[in-house]
Amino acid sequence: MYNALANAAAYLDPAARVSKLILSGDLSYFRVEMLVRILEAIKLNAEVAIESQEKGHLYFLQGKVVGANTATDQGVPALTTISQWKIGTFSVRLAEDMNRHADLLQFTDNQAIFKHIHALAGQGAVAAAVAQGRVPAA
Repeated sequence: MYNALANAAAYLDPAARVSKLILSGDLSYFRVEMLVRILEAIKLNAEVAIESQEKGHLYFLQGKVVGANTATDQGVPALTTISQWKIGTFSVRLAEDMNRHADLLQFTDNQAIFKHIHALAGQGAVAAAVAQGRVPAA
């Protein structure tokens, strides 16, 4: 009975909910972009901790990526690096406070963010247009 009451109290306490683990997995099965789509679909405020070649974090506000950091980068450069990781693990926790980076906040949605990242990495239609000297339509 005590455990059930303690669990109920922890669930009702906002401080306890902030660190609640809601999803974890392996990057060899769930690529970063897929994980972003999942969190976008359920519109979570969350922090994703990723352990791969190095450690990284992604921050979501209502399912949109608003922050990213690694040991050496933050914002778009960090997300560009993290999105290329194909091995490692991730854990998703509910979050109320999160790091936000202005360069990510300028995008309207996650699709626009990843279109930009693919262009930076030399992938996708935008990158092909840039490589051919054409400026793609916004």
